[in-house]
Amino acid sequence: MKQTSFALITAAGSSSRMGGNKKEFIHFNQKPLILYTIAAFDKSDIIDSIYITYTPGKKKEFNDIIASEVFCKPVIPVEGGKTRQQSVYNGLLAMRNAKPEYVLIHDGARPAVTETVIEDVYNSVILNNACAPVTHLIDSIKIIDSSGIITGHPDRNSYRAIQTPQGFDFKKILKAHIIASDDNRGYTDDTEIYSRYIGTVSTVDGDENNRKITYKNDLDFFKAKLGGGSMLRIGQGYDIHRLEKGNSIFLGGVAVPAEKKATAHSDGDVLIHAVIDSLLGAVAEKDIGAHFPPSDPAYKNISSRILLKKVVSIIKSKGFYISNLDSTIILETPKLRNYIGSIRKSLSEDLETDIELISVKAKTKEQCDAAGRGEAIEAFSTVLLQSAGV
Repeated sequence: MKQTSFALITAAGSSSRMGGNKKEFIHFNQKPLILYTIAAFDKSDIIDSIYITYTPGKKKEFNDIIASEVFCKPVIPVEGGKTRQQSVYNGLLAMRNAKPEYVLIHDGARPAVTETVIEDVYNSVILNNACAPVTHLIDSIKIIDSSGIITGHPDRNSYRAIQTPQGFDFKKILKAHIIASDDNRGYTDDTEIYSRYIGTVSTVDGDENNRKITYKNDLDFFKAKLGGGSMLRIGQGYDIHRLEKGNSIFLGGVAVPAEKKATAHSDGDVLIHAVIDSLLGAVAEKDIGAHFPPSDPAYKNISSRILLKKVVSIIKSKGFYISNLDSTIILETPKLRNYIGSIRKSLSEDLETDIELISVKAKTKEQCDAAGRGEAIEAFSTVLLQSAGV
């Protein structure tokens, strides 16, 4: 008779090393990354149910993503904790009443795990109660002191890099986590907890493709692994505001001293508004008015930088980042030459990209039309987006 085995996928982290961009939500081929991870266990004959930890406050987003795909096995969301250790503990407690014999604990950000690795870990767990996949190290290992001086040269043949899924006898790993929850120690993975309180952990060969997405450049690997190529999107934006008597004009988040100000519901940052429309246009997400309607009192006098950051989150959630942005401000006076550097810097910060990728130009209308007469200010923006994954 087949023994009951559950998968516990951890996806409750903050993705801080990805700039706060929830990596499990990044789209690959129009599908969130986490769905690839779930699918790997859903198609495995070994696994009976799948539990997945989600970031506190993100339950609806996780449920919506899970509901967007049809799975053969139950996929059960569990609220995670502040640390990976706490999240795994919550997941183990959630499945306790179902009484599985074994559990395979896996990182949600390892979407390329193979059936072979899952089976090898599972078969070893049956024999040894605990197992993890490992790979050989390629680079030499050195020990350094606090000042960065090399103090030791370990033999790398004695070291391995550990992966997931890590498999365990369910009762034993739950017992280990219960004890660890009160010992005021921090653990980086579950084999460390198991080794400390229960016993030895066996290993099997891992897979070099079973990488964990941690940094932005890790995404490039999955272009080839999960199929498809990098997608490019172009967006263009335009905005115009009337000018009235004032003392400064906001441009790209920078307050430029002037004898006039923009007439607007928000702070009237015409450049940011054009940039926002170019970004939204590139991903077919309507326009700035649809997301931040001027009739909404919540946006009265709001800094346009706040709106831009919200739009950047939308772009990132769809799996895109900025390849480059080119913009033009149309204004008779004041001259902007001395402010262009500050404007580019401000935009690069809010767009979360390098300043070298941001172009800002200033032109006049030679006293033609409203802008030329000093009655209005205009801005144009063109942006090229590139998919962060495949």
